[in-house]
Amino acid sequence: MKLFLLSKEDIELSKDEVLALYQPDSFELVDNLLIFETNKDYSNRLAYTKKIYSLLKRGEGLDIAADIDFSRIIGNKSFRTKSKSKTKENELAKIIFSKLKDPKVELKNPEIIIEILETDGETIICKVETIISTDWRNRLPHKKPEMSPTSLNPRLAMAMINLAKNPKGVLCDPFCGTGGILVEGGLLGHKTIGFDIDEIVLRKAKINLDHYKLDSKLVHKSCLENNETFDFVVTDLPYGKNTKVTDSLDELYRNFFDKYYDLCSVMIIGLPSFIEYKKLVGKWVIEKEYEVYLHKNLSKKILILKKD
Repeated sequence: MKLFLLSKEDIELSKDEVLALYQPDSFELVDNLLIFETNKDYSNRLAYTKKIYSLLKRGEGLDIAADIDFSRIIGNKSFRTKSKSKTKENELAKIIFSKLKDPKVELKNPEIIIEILETDGETIICKVETIISTDWRNRLPHKKPEMSPTSLNPRLAMAMINLAKNPKGVLCDPFCGTGGILVEGGLLGHKTIGFDIDEIVLRKAKINLDHYKLDSKLVHKSCLENNETFDFVVTDLPYGKNTKVTDSLDELYRNFFDKYYDLCSVMIIGLPSFIEYKKLVGKWVIEKEYEVYLHKNLSKKILILKKD
């Protein structure tokens, strides 16, 4: 049994990202712990998960540790215990000591970490399997060779890609800009293609992709002129706030949603929450939507669109 420690920044988005990749038959959500049986490993793709654990025992109090075969789990490897309570951390360490022939404690770089989690009055003892990388922080827009102030946060871009439930398919970003989504898609192992009407912006996208040693097909034309099909679309729609721009964008959105209904089976769309999107998506069915806070002037809606 595996436990996924979800980011509390957005538990619903965090949960759905994991479920989209692992697709378990059933699951349990306890606070920000997602629990289910799996042998799959998508830990290198996850954006909104902090840690993955193997469940050792759950119940009331630390007495449950007496039933755990720590000699099998730890063997001759170095270990440490971890808990929000220093007292309980030390208590668990004593129990483990009593079960090992030659216990090797290593506080800084242990080979194995046994952690105590407590939620809803329940004690959960588990082994840390993976601490999820936060390398996406190194790809924040201002850290790229070419940046755009409207570029999507790479963490959110990763999650949007994962929500498509297609870890190997061809990804299209019809409004690719400086290539933020294409970069994340490429790093996750997808073949990618991006469209944009701005040639200068596409050059910047190429520079960013080259920086991460990624290859992507970049097309200098409107995505509405495309007839090629894709496995899925992930994009952050362009937007403006003045009335003239908004009216022309509404028409662009309608045409885009109509056109791509015949070109892919699922779309993950980011757009500002002030846009009245329900009247624009056409035949697409909104399977799920999320609201992601960006800053005091802007929240973003993330839509999962499927065919009826």
